[in-house]
Amino acid sequence: MRNKITVAITAAFVLSLAAFAYAQVVNTYTVTGSTSPTNAGSKKKPVPVSVKFGYEVGEASGNRPSPVKKYSIKFAGLNVNTAPFPKCSAATLQNGEAGRWTVASVTRWTGGTIISRDAFRVFRAAKLTGNATPEPVTAGKRLVVRGKLSRANWDKRKYAAYAKHKVQLQFRTSDGRYATVATVTSSRKGAVKKAVRATVDGCYRFVFAGNSTTRTVTSVADCVNVR
Repeated sequence: MRNKITVAITAAFVLSLAAFAYAQVVNTYTVTGSTSPTNAGSKKKPVPVSVKFGYEVGEASGNRPSPVKKYSIKFAGLNVNTAPFPKCSAATLQNGEAGRWTVASVTRWTGGTIISRDAFRVFRAAKLTGNATPEPVTAGKRLVVRGKLSRANWDKRKYAAYAKHKVQLQFRTSDGRYATVATVTSSRKGAVKKAVRATVDGCYRFVFAGNSTTRTVTSVADCVNVR
C-alpha cells in the first residue's frame, strides 16, 4: 500500500511541475513588412503599391511557443484596388449562375502559403399569388384557392412560370396558426389550385419552400368569411 501511495504522490508532483512550466510560456511575435514604392500618395492621387509581409512566433525563454489558432494582421493607410476585378451587377446575371458559389483567397508570405475558402448561394427570386373564391362562402360549400408560381428569368430579364414544383396550401383561423392542409404541384404555366370545404372563417395562403437555386416565397393571405 505504501508503494502505491508514493507513486501517486510522485505522479501528482510531476504533473504539477509540467503545468507550472507550461504556464510560464510567453509567446513573442515579430512582424515585418514593406511597400514598394515607398513614396506616399494622397486621397486625390493614390499611388499603387505592393505589400510584402512576414511574421515569426517565438518564445521569450527560447522554449517552444504555445499554439495559436488565429492571427490577425492589419495594414493601415491602404485601400484595396478593385479595378482588376470584373464588375458584376444584377443586369449581368444569367440563370446558370444561380446556386452554390465558392470563394477562395490565397495569401503568400515568407513562412508559406495560406488558402482560405468560403461558400455562399445565389438565389433567383420567386413570386407567388393566392386568391380564394367565392367570398363570402356558405358553410359547407366548396371554396377554391388559386394562385401562380413564377421565378425570375435572368436571361430574359422578366418573371416566368415556374412549372412542376410543390406548393403548400396553408390555413389558419382568426386566432390560430397556419397549418398545411394540402400540397399541390404547379402546372406548365405555374398555376396552382386546390378546392377545400369551407367550415369556419379563416385565411388561406400558398407557400413555396424554395430550393438550391430559388428563394422561398409566400403569397399574401386571403381571408374568407364563412356564413
